[in-house]
Amino acid sequence: EVTFYGAINAANGNNSATGDRILTTQYTVARDQDVGIPVVKNLLSFEVFPNPANGNSVTLDFTLAKSAPVNIQLYGIDGKLVKNDLFGNTGAGEQLIQMNIKDLSPGIYLVALKAGETTSFARIIKN
Repeated sequence: EVTFYGAINAANGNNSATGDRILTTQYTVARDQDVGIPVVKNLLSFEVFPNPANGNSVTLDFTLAKSAPVNIQLYGIDGKLVKNDLFGNTGAGEQLIQMNIKDLSPGIYLVALKAGETTSFARIIKN
């Protein structure tokens, strides 16, 4: 167990010993309780290559823990959706998906990779 103690002097500002209050408190945390900031693990990470992209396509490399429908969305720097590719149910394991970007203007884009209920983001640059 860990016990935290606190003491506060609540003074009324009249420059005398009357009317002031001392407040004390304590809080005990049991050993089996979680304390601190929880760590959220990114369950879906992916790589985009080549990046920056000079050609007509990029490859997304990611691993699925279990089979899930995959959707890849590409957003422009202005936040507008410029591409939406649905891949249906994709099996568990490592995946390599090519995305055609030949019709995109040079610039910076945000890729949203959705697999089931999980979404991850990456930035790509098209030269």
